[in-house]
Amino acid sequence: MKIKKITLFFLIVLVAECTDVVAHYDGWCTHIGTVSHPTSVEPVDFLDPPPIGAHVHTYSGSPSYFWWKDEPNEDAENEYFWDCSSPPDPDPDPAPDPAADSDPDPAPDSNPDPDQSPPPPPVQESDLVVEQVSVSKSTLASGEDFTLSATVKNQGEARTDGTTLRYYRSTDATISSSDTEVGTDSVSSLSANRTGDESIRLTAPTLPGTYYYGACVDTVANESHSRNNCSTAVSITVEVIDPTIHISTPTSLTETTLEGSEIRLTLRDGTYEALSSVMVSGIGGVTVGMVRRVSDTEIAVVLAFDGTDFDIDATLTVTVEADAIANYDGSALTAEVPVTAIKEFDFDLSVSADISLIHVPLKVTAVDGVAKTIESISDLYDALGGANTVNFLTTYESSTQKWLSYSSTLDRGTPADRGLTDDMGIVAGMKTTVSVRLRGDALGTNGSSAIGLNQGLNLVGLPLRDSRISRVSDLLALDGIRGNVPTIILADGGDFKTVGRAGAPGDIAITGGQGFILIAQQAGTVVLSGEGWTNVSATTAAPQTGIEVGNTTPVLALRGEIVDERTSVTPSGFRVTVTNLSTGGQVAATASDTEVGYRLTVVDIETMRAAGVGDVLEISAQSTIPFVRMNPLRYAVTTLDVKRGLIRLPELVAYEIPRETQLLANYPNPFNPETWIPYRLAEDAFVSLTIYDETGRVIRFIDVGHRIAAVYESRDKAIYWDG
Repeated sequence: MKIKKITLFFLIVLVAECTDVVAHYDGWCTHIGTVSHPTSVEPVDFLDPPPIGAHVHTYSGSPSYFWWKDEPNEDAENEYFWDCSSPPDPDPDPAPDPAADSDPDPAPDSNPDPDQSPPPPPVQESDLVVEQVSVSKSTLASGEDFTLSATVKNQGEARTDGTTLRYYRSTDATISSSDTEVGTDSVSSLSANRTGDESIRLTAPTLPGTYYYGACVDTVANESHSRNNCSTAVSITVEVIDPTIHISTPTSLTETTLEGSEIRLTLRDGTYEALSSVMVSGIGGVTVGMVRRVSDTEIAVVLAFDGTDFDIDATLTVTVEADAIANYDGSALTAEVPVTAIKEFDFDLSVSADISLIHVPLKVTAVDGVAKTIESISDLYDALGGANTVNFLTTYESSTQKWLSYSSTLDRGTPADRGLTDDMGIVAGMKTTVSVRLRGDALGTNGSSAIGLNQGLNLVGLPLRDSRISRVSDLLALDGIRGNVPTIILADGGDFKTVGRAGAPGDIAITGGQGFILIAQQAGTVVLSGEGWTNVSATTAAPQTGIEVGNTTPVLALRGEIVDERTSVTPSGFRVTVTNLSTGGQVAATASDTEVGYRLTVVDIETMRAAGVGDVLEISAQSTIPFVRMNPLRYAVTTLDVKRGLIRLPELVAYEIPRETQLLANYPNPFNPETWIPYRLAEDAFVSLTIYDETGRVIRFIDVGHRIAAVYESRDKAIYWDG
């Protein structure tokens, strides 16, 4: 019985001493699991308990769990884990002890051992593991980038210090610090049971095969285990992948935008080497204009196009030969891009002699079979034959309410040389009837265009063949015109016609190429949709009927120059006014630095009489410069002027007005037998000259007559004396 009491006491002490670093096993702990290094910590098959007296160690500071080794040293192969928290009852039914019965209530020990102290608190430790690793892509091309990710966990009970995560590439599925290190990451301090996610961008090896990647976290202080710090491996497979090209364009390609357009070719799974082995095919007339390198994997191909027409949507194929790609000997690579065909139309524009209202109905790309664009009034002037056939081309600028006439190449680049718009109408004054075949695209964009109206007079044309419009009166029903434009004016039957209703005189068929005058009560927009104009058939289109000119003309373009009396240079800043003394009509314009002389246009739609044969025109000018004046001049209109609708007026001469009246020295002096006496007048006056001899006797009196204020110094203006 004494032995039993001693054994019970020993068991109680053992439980109390479970926190010792080393204890001796007495046979009552329960086995939990086994760890065989270097694999990760996880339970394995149960084994027999350790022998009595084996060395056991505390696990993670817990008083209830122990581990022991095959041998009491740090290099033992296996570690065994046991639960010692519930010791068995050593004798569930012990025999009574007589000695205990003789003293049922012993007194407590009143003199405890003063040197005995309570056991120390458990020691908490950390334990870092790389819980899992993964890759962003498991099958890669040679040299392709990928991401290796790892999760680090602190599965211990104490916070860790910051440490380093090291990434490795291995030749097998086992990851250790002896493998090839491919990068590192910093790992922040982790609390117990906390994780941290890290990743690194890597490049796949160049040779094909299977490669293993993983990570190990560096050991930190107070870590319970250091043999579980490396992850399992994750594999990637490097394959030989043929390169491909991806094609892109900044905007969609169309027939009209092919020339000079840029195509980008992005190479995937390869790099460019040579730039000369790039070709295009599939559309006639399209070639490679230039190739430039954007980067090792991207080139830009600039297209060249000779304008060969195609009316059906097509596909452009781009071919990159194998020798254009580094380390590649496979087949040529191709990519395709769609190209939208722009349907072109043919239109016979026939302009009659005398005066017509016309409109250019297409975006012209060819005239009479020759590649040519018509983008301005000067382009149209040339296309219609120039000075041999054209008297003038007149447009109306609604915003300034001015008529502008183009009558010669001298007007190129002046305000009269306006750029054509989709809806611009033109007054054409022709010497003879002219027909030209225009070829081009429809005006507007994607079958839509518009007529813009300003308040007041507008000279317009119809950009598209709108299905709602077949006759002039149909225009009156369109939004923007209905209720805003009471009547439409056109040239027909030798004069201007006004159409305000269906069936009115002048309500002719609309066939394209016609100009119309609309007087709007307010600004507005007329939206049109449809196809481009075409009138080409087996027979040539008849010319539009223009306005016949007899003794009067409804349109008169005036041209003149202002010259300086001394320098003969055209000055600027003069306001020129032309008055028809026969009709009282008047028009004015200001000469500017951008024009040679002055340009004026008179258009009379109501009376059809801008000028008539025999009318007298007075041309005067006022200068903004002080002490400069011009004498007015008069001009009688001739039959030829009316027929042409164009008058080239005599020069206006600008001269200086002196600030004071002076008699200047004669020249030559001495003279024999004649001399000239110059003078200056500061104001208009009657002028006479009296000549005296040395004695004061009058030897000659010359009555010059009335003269305006001016400088009279040249021989043709100075006073002449023959002695």
